[in-house]
Amino acid sequence: MNYNSSNSCEEVTFVEHGHVTKWIVLSIGGVFVVFTIIFNLIVIVKINRKCKLKSFTKYFLTSLASVDLCVGVTLMPFNIINELYGLRKTAGLLFCDFVNSLDYTLCTASVIFLTTLTFDRYIALCKPFKYHKFCNKKTIVIITVSSWMSVLTISFVTIPTGLVYYGVPEDVIYCITKEGKSCTFLMSKYFAIISSTISLLMPGIIITCLNVKLSRNVRRQNNIRVQLTFHRSTRAFINRRNVSQGIHVAKTIAVLTGAFICCWMPFFIVLNVSVFSEYRLSYGIYVIANWLGYLNSTINPLLYLLLEGRSCIGRH
Repeated sequence: MNYNSSNSCEEVTFVEHGHVTKWIVLSIGGVFVVFTIIFNLIVIVKINRKCKLKSFTKYFLTSLASVDLCVGVTLMPFNIINELYGLRKTAGLLFCDFVNSLDYTLCTASVIFLTTLTFDRYIALCKPFKYHKFCNKKTIVIITVSSWMSVLTISFVTIPTGLVYYGVPEDVIYCITKEGKSCTFLMSKYFAIISSTISLLMPGIIITCLNVKLSRNVRRQNNIRVQLTFHRSTRAFINRRNVSQGIHVAKTIAVLTGAFICCWMPFFIVLNVSVFSEYRLSYGIYVIANWLGYLNSTINPLLYLLLEGRSCIGRH
């Protein structure tokens, strides 16, 4: 990071913090870690005990909250200590590769779950008669197994084996992975393009297209709700309630998707700029962008709780 192409490694920057700064960072970071863990645990309990969601939706909402919980338990504490004290020489390169692999795995898993949830709401509201055909236990197993196998293979094979470095200048690899003090997620231009496409670009396009179709359908559903208000039968009341609940869930997922893109888009931009400039970008910018992505795991449960009164979350 902030590497200057030369024969020495003097330009590989590790910011040395004073004692006061370290305590401030530890305190603020600790608050975010605690909030992330507590809020996601609350959301997991609420989704599984109080919310009358379809099993497919409930499973992937729980999975998303579980991924955010893992970020709070593992990645946040590690990165706080890593940025303050530098753990590469203490923990070793193998441990750094493991954490970087876990980082990529959790980030990509979040995108997969958000995409799946958006697809779930699209089928439920736009093609309700085909819902049980596409969104069932068999589909859950297929998506879960194939997704985790693919993500784990990419992250825990390419990173520890060094394939992720293919195309990176040897002097940069040496200075950052051998002489650098902190664990840095180093990657080549090829891996940066592939990972950005898989983890953000393609899911972003799919989610945007589905949300556009959902928004059109929501407007039609609102018209149906207006018409149903003129009927007093029990059946009409139940239909109106189901339509309203489905729309609220769709809006909740759309907000979560928007939050994810806003939090992680700056990181992917900074990452690609850093990679294509051979890590000459300021280290501080990279750290800020990276933590903005991590904070998405804190924001997600807050959005759940804030939208609790307007969605089915928390209703019996």
